[in-house]
Amino acid sequence: MNPDLLKQLDAQYRDLQHHIDLLSKGECKAMDVKHRSALLGIYQERDGTYMCRVRRNAGQVSTKNLHDLANIMEVQQINHAHFSTRQNIQLHGVPADKVYQTIIACNDADMIFRGGGGNTFRSIATSPRSGVSPTEAFDTIPHTQAVWNWISTYERAYGFGRKFKIGISAEPTDDINAGIQDLGFVAKLQDGKRGFKVYSGGGMGRNPGLGTVLMEFLPEKEIIRVVQAMVDLFFENGNRKVRPKARLRFLFQELGPDAFSNLFFQYLEQADAPDFEFEPMDYKSQIELLKKGTVTPIAGFDAWERRSVINTAFGDDIKSAHLYVRDGNLRAEQLRSLASILNDLGIQGIRATSTQNLILPLVHSSALPELHSALKNELADVIDIDGDFTGQLVSCIGATACPIGLLKTEGTREHIANALNELLKSYPELAPSVYNSIISGINISGCASACGLNLISGIGFHGHKKRIDGEIVEFYQVHLGGEINEAQHAFGYTNTDWLVAADEVEAFVSALVQQYLKQLQSAGTQTFQQFMASKRDRLSTVTDFSMSNVIQIIQG
Repeated sequence: MNPDLLKQLDAQYRDLQHHIDLLSKGECKAMDVKHRSALLGIYQERDGTYMCRVRRNAGQVSTKNLHDLANIMEVQQINHAHFSTRQNIQLHGVPADKVYQTIIACNDADMIFRGGGGNTFRSIATSPRSGVSPTEAFDTIPHTQAVWNWISTYERAYGFGRKFKIGISAEPTDDINAGIQDLGFVAKLQDGKRGFKVYSGGGMGRNPGLGTVLMEFLPEKEIIRVVQAMVDLFFENGNRKVRPKARLRFLFQELGPDAFSNLFFQYLEQADAPDFEFEPMDYKSQIELLKKGTVTPIAGFDAWERRSVINTAFGDDIKSAHLYVRDGNLRAEQLRSLASILNDLGIQGIRATSTQNLILPLVHSSALPELHSALKNELADVIDIDGDFTGQLVSCIGATACPIGLLKTEGTREHIANALNELLKSYPELAPSVYNSIISGINISGCASACGLNLISGIGFHGHKKRIDGEIVEFYQVHLGGEINEAQHAFGYTNTDWLVAADEVEAFVSALVQQYLKQLQSAGTQTFQQFMASKRDRLSTVTDFSMSNVIQIIQG
């Protein structure tokens, strides 16, 4: 990075720590700190410690990164690392007096703090198996890296009225929800040439909206120019006076699809960003470093393999493996153990997913028993290998840590997990094959901001409080049948009256999942999210929202 920029950033880091120290003494306000910290992806938590967001391009985390983070966490006394739905690593519990030291230690390990929060661009969401998936159009990690390299030095990207999100999907199924982000690219091949279907104007949270298709096919070389055009459009036209209206989707909703599209193409004509030049990733050398295994499978391996192992584009000998990290959280010693396991198997790193889990993109098939055994012996308390739903459902951090959260989502999540664990005991033949489908189809947010991705889930919940007979009662508003795929982008159907008491959520979910399992027993082939989406049109006619009424419709 440019030395002058590093000097400028260091002054910014020091100023932040100075104001954190002043806040600790009661000599400035929390908002004075937030104005400085948010631009770096750093936020104060409810207990007075800080969350520091480490941005990793395309969710890629090398074994060296894992070792470095473990060392940093131990030295700075940081509680845990969390793999977020945006494919970042969030360091939680950073002591107030160690924020600057944490930033510098990460920078020295080539994990630079700039952007990541406030009114800036967010990490670029990317298909976690890009480059290794047999179903992708093509590898989009080079495109993600090129966009990242360009936008990270474009000053306008640090001065929006609100956040700005970009997604690049390698899969035609749009596995990272590019179609509902501020700017999204879904890879496609046309006449043998690489390019993208381009979306814009989408977003979740309050007053959500689905994106519009700006371009059916964009040649790959023009991707950075399109990013510049949309950044400039948002920078110059975004609502800076009314913060709740400052997201790009509100401009899109105000102008309408045609006027918004016309405005975009005006900016595209003026954009002068360089053409993208494709430089393929070297997966061959990574495969050559993979070690073959000699360990005999232990009990539970077959079921774990059905749940966790995925085919790649490199033949039967090379697989991907899904690591189901409970709550998405790992402590320093667990990061170090994971790095050691990967080193022993010749695996160069991991990738974070949008479900707060991890993917090992490349592992030799003969080494899978050794991987399973190592996970069981060293990390079974934090990485599930037995199909337990505990800590596996996606939710935001909730009111325990988030200042704007309404409900404590972790309790709800675990009640649902317990109910699912009990339910699946009655379906042992289906349990391994439906595990990922179910955890990918249930999402929970503590408020209407939708940080838990509840709007696009098979069953989604967001926290709600209501006064009844003079007392505040906790509810969840329900969203049913959301889906993002090549055929359709649709939010789950909901109604303001669709409220389930917080202590009844697990029974509600269990009843709907049971209907899905019964359908599978009758030769069904849908995923859980597809099953719920197939009921969406009928659910939209519901006027009497009660558990029995909705379940009756699902049963039908």
